[in-house]
Amino acid sequence: MRVRLRSLDDCCNGGDWDKQAGMIEADPELKAAVHTLASHYPEGARTCPTPKGADYRSTCVGAAAASTGKPLWDSEAWGARGGGNDGGGATLARMLNWEPIVGQISATIVWQILWGSYDGIGWTNNALIRANSPWVGAWEVLPPGLAIQHTTHFASSGWNYLKAGSGVGFLDGGGTCVKKSLSVHVD
Repeated sequence: MRVRLRSLDDCCNGGDWDKQAGMIEADPELKAAVHTLASHYPEGARTCPTPKGADYRSTCVGAAAASTGKPLWDSEAWGARGGGNDGGGATLARMLNWEPIVGQISATIVWQILWGSYDGIGWTNNALIRANSPWVGAWEVLPPGLAIQHTTHFASSGWNYLKAGSGVGFLDGGGTCVKKSLSVHVD
């Protein structure tokens, strides 16, 4: 098994991509050891407007971070916004398409995959799958889970997003086009 290191997970401070880039560029051993630059809720960093304005704003990655050649990951993006309802599913779908286009972010880590407790407890249904009565085998895929399924249906592990401007971007009539290797996802 191969272990890969990601950079510090800068929670809730906007994930200063260029600060992380400066750290690894200043230390060749660290640069060699770190596989990925990551940020926890990176939308607090500099933001780029998207066609929907304030509907969702995706992270702009600074030039220094982009020049490292390291993959950029959103190490916890979705958990606190949207929830398990239709609005949460739509938000996650936009994030999955807009982050590679606007922010060159190649991975989004979602928590929690499964919510398994009684209703009414904090963060209820803020997951991809709900199992509030798991002892009877009952479970339900929530709208955010469907967004993940829709986006990843034609992709395989290890595939990479193409760069923005290489057939990846916003469509004139609205929506997005995101390509992963030979797979195309139009929203």
